[in-house]
Amino acid sequence: MAIGMEYREVISFSYMKAQAVRNGGTLKTLAEVSRVPYRTLVRVIGGEVLPDTGTVAAVCGVLQCSVSDVMEFKDLHVRDLFRAYEGRPYPEGRRCYTEAVYRRVSYEPLRHTFREAYRDKWKEKLAGMLGGVRGLDGKEGVPARVRALIMQDESIPLRYIHDICIMLRCPPHCVMEYK
Repeated sequence: MAIGMEYREVISFSYMKAQAVRNGGTLKTLAEVSRVPYRTLVRVIGGEVLPDTGTVAAVCGVLQCSVSDVMEFKDLHVRDLFRAYEGRPYPEGRRCYTEAVYRRVSYEPLRHTFREAYRDKWKEKLAGMLGGVRGLDGKEGVPARVRALIMQDESIPLRYIHDICIMLRCPPHCVMEYK
């Protein structure tokens, strides 16, 4: 991947509209229930803007799907993944998402991976990995304030999720989810 590419060029939300229709609704209904402005959803799907992780979590919570079901990293190829895709089953008795509730973002999958691998030193290892992430702009490291937001399950710019996924060679649902 060439330095200088924009994140809008490598992060695609083309699946989001299909997922909304598959769940028996429209983008307008999705916008109302997820509390995301309709125009913002249209601009996200069109590739004009990148949402933050809170917006992605809200949409996934309403659609009751994994983040990997609504977005794709075009520069992350299947052959690069460190483990097989772990698709999550949909809840029993799926319903139209007008009955769903707003959800918040969680980075528990990322923390869980490091807890399992490094036990007592997982926080240090996670901080070290986040410090070594290289972005599309060539800059290295996730800023300390963003690392703190990850530990507190707060919304962060989506570009950091992309960079972490590229570094770990994993799909987005291995880094974030909704709770």
